[in-house]
Amino acid sequence: IQADDLQLKLLIGWIRQRRGKAEDIYYAEKIFRELVPSGDYRVLLGLGEALERKGLLYREGAEGLRSGQRVTSAPDPEKRAAELEDGAQKAWHESIDCYQKALAKKTGEAQAINGLQRVYALLGDFEQSLSWSETLIDQSTQELAVWQNQLQRPELSAQEEKRLRDLRSSSEVLLVECQVQACTLLARLGKPDQALDHLDRAIALAPGRAEFHS
Repeated sequence: IQADDLQLKLLIGWIRQRRGKAEDIYYAEKIFRELVPSGDYRVLLGLGEALERKGLLYREGAEGLRSGQRVTSAPDPEKRAAELEDGAQKAWHESIDCYQKALAKKTGEAQAINGLQRVYALLGDFEQSLSWSETLIDQSTQELAVWQNQLQRPELSAQEEKRLRDLRSSSEVLLVECQVQACTLLARLGKPDQALDHLDRAIALAPGRAEFHS
């Protein structure tokens, strides 16, 4: 009925990404690319994630060919694997560009920062990934304190209390994920003491997570 409705096109893009199959990711990328001229930062977030996941599909394809788990009609499987790996690198570099442009439009956007920490890790740039992890840890810690402080207000309505508790829960989940990501990155960078410090912080927030203790 309204073929150019931005909000609904965005929704279709996000739904296809959530479905997660290869054809869904490519379809979502197409939708978000068509919406880039709108200038909406959410479009850049969507395109950044589509390219991030497209890169993963390419890398999985390359690894499958090299391990013999996948076959190809290409006469030189190793050359095809190298082409797929090159495609992954290009997709991830463009993904970074999208996330950075989204941040320029909306300072502090957590989805963009989270995307940057993930994609730099995929590219093997662990120092850059760690820098974004620490940025998001600081931001999430501050947000968590804000929600906790808001919950102490007297005479909160039940609806407002639920909203604040949901926000606090989301911040806690993101903070735990970032602490674990930072731990992994520091371990790869040969800094086990700092890695353990982040793991301790994750355990303090989620003591029931057995894999953290392991």
